[in-house]
Amino acid sequence: MTGRRGSPSRKRPARPGARGSLFYGVLAVLGGLVLAESLFMPWYSLDVTVAGAQARSTHSAWESMAVMDVLLLLAALTAIASGVMLARRGELAPIVCAAGVAAVVMSLAGVVDLPDSGLAAVPGDDVAVGRLAGPFVALVASAGIAFAGFGSILRPWSPRPESSRPKRDSRRGAAAGSS
Repeated sequence: MTGRRGSPSRKRPARPGARGSLFYGVLAVLGGLVLAESLFMPWYSLDVTVAGAQARSTHSAWESMAVMDVLLLLAALTAIASGVMLARRGELAPIVCAAGVAAVVMSLAGVVDLPDSGLAAVPGDDVAVGRLAGPFVALVASAGIAFAGFGSILRPWSPRPESSRPKRDSRRGAAAGSS
């Protein structure tokens, strides 16, 4: 295989059966993009009732988390970058899988563990923290990334069959034609 001007091409050949990795690679990239976007969605709400007056505020992952938001962003970026490699060459499936599993664990922690309101309520006042769509979107996106990694790892890769017909020997054909 030669590239431009007759020089040998430096592009490495794809792994046999890498065409099936296109689906999983695209799924990992989409999951990473949705996971990164979910960090900007409202994750938690803070409802305060003081002397009959109600106030509500919403907080994204960036506003309510200290370290986990950065780790989720790193998992999303890892899924995007390795998902591209998975789609193009069928490589880096274990990295996609690890990023997905880590993101699922962190997203579950975001769903289960509500942040503290940081407000002291006096008798008669009410302070409540609730979940919004953000952690659930992050959980679904993380599960998609993990599914892409597991699916690509478990997918049996088989080389493309050359041809079902037996190859014809050119010498036999030439000898049979000269008789």
